[in-house]
Amino acid sequence: DTDWGNTTVPMAHLANRVIPVPVGKIIGGGSSINAMMWLRGDKADFDEWEALAGPNWGFRSIAERFKKLERYAGGEGPYRGGSGPIPTQTTALSHPVTRAMIEASKEQGIPEKSNINGSESMLGASQTDHNIENGRRVSAAHSFLLPALSRSNLTLLSGTPVWRLDIANGKCRGVVANVGGQERRIAAAKEVVLCAGAIHSPKILMLSGLGPADQLRKLGIPVVADRPAIGENLQDHVLTRIYFRSKTKMPAFEGTGVSGTTYLKTRASLPGPDIQILGRQNVFGSPDIKFDEGYAVMPGLMKAKSRGSVRLTAADPTARLLVDPNYL
Repeated sequence: DTDWGNTTVPMAHLANRVIPVPVGKIIGGGSSINAMMWLRGDKADFDEWEALAGPNWGFRSIAERFKKLERYAGGEGPYRGGSGPIPTQTTALSHPVTRAMIEASKEQGIPEKSNINGSESMLGASQTDHNIENGRRVSAAHSFLLPALSRSNLTLLSGTPVWRLDIANGKCRGVVANVGGQERRIAAAKEVVLCAGAIHSPKILMLSGLGPADQLRKLGIPVVADRPAIGENLQDHVLTRIYFRSKTKMPAFEGTGVSGTTYLKTRASLPGPDIQILGRQNVFGSPDIKFDEGYAVMPGLMKAKSRGSVRLTAADPTARLLVDPNYL
């Protein structure tokens, strides 16, 4: 009831497995169902952004904005904020899985970092920060939306999915939404900002007639503008879990269960890390090892070269999507 339940098409390079595609069906979107890991990104990521989009997207600008967003329990620093709306903290530092992950990384020549978001580079072994406070998730809704609900110019409509944009004579004049089971047009006084995520933003655009014209016509959707790029170039990192049965009783669960994170390069010539390895204090999804009888190591490919797509199957907004990340 908090996730749209999207899945991928069978992945040809993953033995035709179907992979879940989590998208938050809840106020706060993905920030209300994700792993709460507070990770700014490596300077190399934003150097690339700056080269493509200009200085406002460079590391200096982005790092300053992250500082303004966060209220780090460890206090303000050159790269950490101390008075922002999102509380962050580092949990489970002393958990044995955390220490084991960091020590194993050091054995491989990867240095330990005391503060994963405390410098320009994320290379090294550390523990992740989390946007939690007093043991509870702090989502974008908690930090930004709820404090603004008292404003007279803000109305929050829950349970109101947007079906499409209301476009007339080449201009977006509002949205068409399902309000209480009835289709309703909601007019815009100035502009419409579409921010429904990497999966549902192209869905809404294509249902509105913006997208690959040949695909839209086949589904009976009137074409407003032929935009073949909409729904293409889907990029996603892929993560796997390796389970281990513990030789001794697992200690008490701490924080979010994430214990240790390592960033590394697979080639020295790369400008920044392309692999992230996470530790996990428990096992989930295994038919053989119970939740509290083991731990997991989770390597992730962070700079995947694969490019995929999001496509419609029907003009019906409730119809399933064809999500193809084209993993590996």
